[in-house]
Amino acid sequence: MKDGFIKVAAATPHIVVADTRHNAKKIKECVSLAAAEGVKILVLPELCITGYTCGDLFYQGTLLKAAWDALLEIRDFTAVGSDDHSYVSDGSAEGKNGSGNSARYDGSAKKDGGLTASGNSALSDDSAEGKNGGRDDILVFVGLPFMFKSKIYNVAAAVKGGKILGLTPKSYLPNYNEFYDKRQFSSGKNIDEIIKTDCAEALKRGNGSGKSSEDFGISSGKISGKSAENRGIETPFSDRIIYECENVGGLLVSAEICEDLWVMSPPSSSHAEAGAVVLVNLSASNETVGKAEYRRSLVTGQSARLISAYIYASAGEGESTSDLVFGGHNIIAENGRILAERKPFARPSNELKNEKSTSCECGLDKPPQAVLNKKAVIENEKSTPCENAFGKTAERENRLFGCGMIISEIDLSALNFERSKLANYALETDGKTRYRTVNFALKNTPVSLTREYPKRPFVPEGKEELYGRAELILDMQSHALKKRLLSGFKAVVGVSGGLDSTLALLVAVRAMDFLGRSRKDIIGITMPCFGTSERTYKNSLELMKALGVTFDTIDIKESVKLHLADIGKYRKKELFDASYENAQARERTQVLMDIANAAGGIVVGTGDLSEAALGFCTYNGDHMSMYAVNSSVPKTLVKYLAAYEGARLGGRAGAVLNEILDTPISPELLPVSGGGGIVQRTEDIVGPYELHDFFLFYTVRFGFSPAKVLRIAVRAFEGIYDEKTVKKWLKLFIKRFFNNQFKRNCVPDGVKIGSVSLSPRGDFRMPSDAAAEIWIRDLED
Repeated sequence: MKDGFIKVAAATPHIVVADTRHNAKKIKECVSLAAAEGVKILVLPELCITGYTCGDLFYQGTLLKAAWDALLEIRDFTAVGSDDHSYVSDGSAEGKNGSGNSARYDGSAKKDGGLTASGNSALSDDSAEGKNGGRDDILVFVGLPFMFKSKIYNVAAAVKGGKILGLTPKSYLPNYNEFYDKRQFSSGKNIDEIIKTDCAEALKRGNGSGKSSEDFGISSGKISGKSAENRGIETPFSDRIIYECENVGGLLVSAEICEDLWVMSPPSSSHAEAGAVVLVNLSASNETVGKAEYRRSLVTGQSARLISAYIYASAGEGESTSDLVFGGHNIIAENGRILAERKPFARPSNELKNEKSTSCECGLDKPPQAVLNKKAVIENEKSTPCENAFGKTAERENRLFGCGMIISEIDLSALNFERSKLANYALETDGKTRYRTVNFALKNTPVSLTREYPKRPFVPEGKEELYGRAELILDMQSHALKKRLLSGFKAVVGVSGGLDSTLALLVAVRAMDFLGRSRKDIIGITMPCFGTSERTYKNSLELMKALGVTFDTIDIKESVKLHLADIGKYRKKELFDASYENAQARERTQVLMDIANAAGGIVVGTGDLSEAALGFCTYNGDHMSMYAVNSSVPKTLVKYLAAYEGARLGGRAGAVLNEILDTPISPELLPVSGGGGIVQRTEDIVGPYELHDFFLFYTVRFGFSPAKVLRIAVRAFEGIYDEKTVKKWLKLFIKRFFNNQFKRNCVPDGVKIGSVSLSPRGDFRMPSDAAAEIWIRDLED
């Protein structure tokens, strides 16, 4: 469970309707396979022990008893030393299979004599080492019919380590169209009981025909005249159970069943309010045209709304097809993103693959193919969903396919971090609803990652959404600037021929167009100095001409030389020191500010989010403006916006934009080479921006530790950067991020476009003198 990851699975075994022995065997195969894969939470479909489509056979005591016996078989299969089915009468840890729960239940997290609050013996890390392949270390949710006080309920049984931890009944029973659940089942809404389940021997009495629930070894009080302490196993039967892992922080699990998700107020909403972070759904949702898409939206939407992981397992082959067909649609989602999915009626050749998410915080997708052909735009990478996230051998894929299993890792730390930030996300129980907390333990085993992390989280893969998303972002920037220009101000932009100033100019053009004013009210100034290359100078002029703005050239070389002479006695001996570079940036800012004053305008800032994170800007130089339109746009995204606008504008402007996209990123503060070329490249100084944007995203957006960021970055950039290189630049990122907060604490206003922003007024507050030592230590350790 390192870094907050825990491996989970949803599976759909091939069942036979009403054949509980066959179904128990298939379920055990799923458990074994999940254990071999390192899974810690396994979710199986609704009523999978009997099949959902048994109809009036659910009234038969024979089927109900066989279903319970099958559950006990599955329970024992998960026990420590499961070859030995000895019964522990008092819930102590003396027996080998720990099949009993203690006869007391108080719902607290207190331990007493080696027992958890739920009455389960706590498992040590080596309790089952090598004995049952790890089957004792999985929390398994399995569906079955269950009779209690002469009523039949559709329940989700939670089983782990040879114990039935709890039974959650289905609250909402569909009784429309093809569904008639109320014919056989009773609603479990507001059920809250502690049942005494007798030992297996008592369950074997009779065939169940005409028997009461007590005859199945289930009652709400004493059993056969003997005390629960001597004969019974105490288990909560309630629609309000949270399973809390006592040795994995933040792992709280709760269950709902099929229709529960489709109603106005799903039980999972209450579960999340009570603290559940992982929600599971045991379902038997049949397939009709368009239903899979709707089901997918329900699962992802609920996981996003509740800031949770949602594991959905649905019935598949083996269910009766008298009137319906079931496709085995399984989904693992996390906070609105699908981590893994088994689509309905999946075939072995195209399933069991984790699908890369195409969502992102800014929502921008890849440019159209015409734009991608330009070298400066990030290459068109083929979408390569995991070749086989669970192993590359055909044998392993076939085993997973046979169990209808999908696997991924949910990130508990990311979910809990997100919840911790939201003031309106709280434990909002009404005081009348009490949840029962059942404790369990998991071994601390390594988690191999199969989930994918996109290399450019601000710029998702796929090109379908580019036009809509890029248009939205540019509209956000330009409408924000438009508000500042309403009083008749002109827009003053320093145009260098680089990407950032180009984007700022494009935004200003849009803003003027929205206002219905002449583009001549935009004053573009290019200010060549010691490091200005012929290429960037020419591009800046050509772009301003093509866009039809007012433009001018102000050479600042002599001004900077005079200034450097004035402060000469204070400068270091080195010619190209910080004052040499910063004097140029500050002189440019002074020129722009004074022109704005003289012309009745405002200076439009060009600096981007990545530069702010790294502090790669001159304090009171390019760091300052009167409105910063790019303040929330990371460097990797700037390219895509400029490329999109170039494709949209076409003509002369589009051609110049393509030339700018091909130009290396440079501050151009050091003298040019003899041929007039660029000698200073930003990424040679601070490192690749694609790495820094990756670091920024997962550090600020999800609060990942440096060690965790390193881990996922190495995975994401495999074959591009080795671990040593990633670690080097991550260490530099941390140092620069902390050391330059003083610059971010006094930045101008700027529009927020995505969920990652460093504005001290709204999104990220940090003392300027905070120390980075513990973050560096985390990375080194």
